[in-house]
Amino acid sequence: MRVDTGDYRGDLYSLRSAYSFSPAAFVDAYVQHNTATRTTLTNLRFTYTYRPLSDLIVVYSETRVSDSQDSWRALVFKITRLLQF
Repeated sequence: MRVDTGDYRGDLYSLRSAYSFSPAAFVDAYVQHNTATRTTLTNLRFTYTYRPLSDLIVVYSETRVSDSQDSWRALVFKITRLLQF
């Protein structure tokens, strides 16, 4: 890509994986690396369906900058439940 300050190159690499323990439980992962910003993003998600259309989801996210000690982490829990009337 051409910008006002000269040539610019940034590569974006990603990897996605999923594994199912059973029809009701699975885990998936996504990792992405950006060479321009030297950051790596990781997302891990566990999903458990305890009833039809009712899930427990746990997500772990992390962003790291390669050339510094900076990192951001988050752990999120989500529970859904179908209410029938």
